[in-house]
Amino acid sequence: MSFDDPWRWPPGARIDGHGASSIDFSADDHDGISHVVLRGRLDTTGVGEIETRFTATVVPPARPAIVDLSAVDFMSSMGLRLPIGTTRALSQRKARLVLFGAQPPVADTLESAGLLGLIPLAAGETDALALADRLHLAIGGAGIPLEEALETFRTFLAAAGLDPASHYTATLAFEELVVNMLRHAGIRPGPGQAIVEVAAVVADDAVRFRVEDRGPPFDPTAHPEPPTPASIDEAPIGGLGIQLVRRSIDHARTEQGNRVDVTVLRQRRHA
Repeated sequence: MSFDDPWRWPPGARIDGHGASSIDFSADDHDGISHVVLRGRLDTTGVGEIETRFTATVVPPARPAIVDLSAVDFMSSMGLRLPIGTTRALSQRKARLVLFGAQPPVADTLESAGLLGLIPLAAGETDALALADRLHLAIGGAGIPLEEALETFRTFLAAAGLDPASHYTATLAFEELVVNMLRHAGIRPGPGQAIVEVAAVVADDAVRFRVEDRGPPFDPTAHPEPPTPASIDEAPIGGLGIQLVRRSIDHARTEQGNRVDVTVLRQRRHA
């Protein structure tokens, strides 16, 4: 018996997405969010079969996408290329990819690759939809730079139709808190880790966002206000960010020492 006999493909079998395929996907749109279901093995062969079609389906609409991984039974390092590349492409279009329903071995692969802080993984479809409809940013370290985060946040608020005054206040609080955490977190992030993570949502009544770092506990809302300067010579240069945040936003709450929840009420137009 020749060496390659046991490994020969059955007659007619093909690995090109038209015959016996190791993976496939289906996609449709619900309320402006792409719903994608992957089925099979997301390995070197699988990525080659579907990557072009998957990208062409999910990325051009520039809308949030949720991807069901419950029927994916294997994911290799080459398989990770699909969610990484799609997340990058959607991020450039100010949209978001959320994975959900991963089997434990697949979830372990994503975690081992250091991606769970950069690509959200939800337990089920309901949680995935909630995440997709929000803005999530990983900043510093393996995340995006501050300048890109600021532009993405401003674009997110504008797309939600936020009034100018609330837009200004939310942007001010976002910048001051993120800059403070980037400067003072005092950590060196590990592979695949960001320094600061932000989650934001624009509701009918308010903008709400959470800013969190991985550093030691610190409550910026408890920071004492600097004294009012008696002259221009006494006016501090810098160090006023937390004071500006406290005086401009409607509510702030600190949890676990390094997580700040911010609420900025939307201004109502009067008829």
